[in-house]
Amino acid sequence: MKIPLKDVLLYMGVKGEPDPDTLRLARKAAEKAEKIITPRQSVRIFDVTRTKEGYCAGGVTFTGKCAEKLFENCSRAALMTVTAGHALDAEINRLSVSDMKNAFALDAAGVAAVECVADEAEETVRLNTAIGEKLTMRFSPGYGDMPLSLSRAIASATDAQRRTGVTVTEGDMLVPSKSVTAVIGIVDAGKSNTYARK
Repeated sequence: MKIPLKDVLLYMGVKGEPDPDTLRLARKAAEKAEKIITPRQSVRIFDVTRTKEGYCAGGVTFTGKCAEKLFENCSRAALMTVTAGHALDAEINRLSVSDMKNAFALDAAGVAAVECVADEAEETVRLNTAIGEKLTMRFSPGYGDMPLSLSRAIASATDAQRRTGVTVTEGDMLVPSKSVTAVIGIVDAGKSNTYARK
């Protein structure tokens, strides 16, 4: 997997043109991450039903204003859990003891890496759509009014622990840390949706 250098710089908080030292630091982190990540994804597509509580897909109930817009004209939705793997976490933790600069850069590369894995998972969803169907943007728990606690339900619905090695802590944090749970609406052919991708 190729991790875009511009994304690493973005997650490092670099604005504008990076200086040579920062560029080298980011490039080194990206190259290191590419060698040690173990990308995994678990994607499942479910029918969407409207209930009194909200919208249900795969046994997960989504409520709130974001859910109203996300599932607008969606008969199906995809749930996903993706990760860059445990080895990346271990190396970031190791570096953080004695080399915070490189640990920081590798952490940014890890964020960029898991976004790449999520993009690949989204492409998996796209390949399972019918002609005329569109995908919404990805929504992860913690975004907008979607509660972070939904991570556990999405991980369960995607059989994340068995298929990706991802677990959820009591505080609803994902382990490994460079992991993502998300939902994507699949918009019915010929219909509109506020969050539909162009």
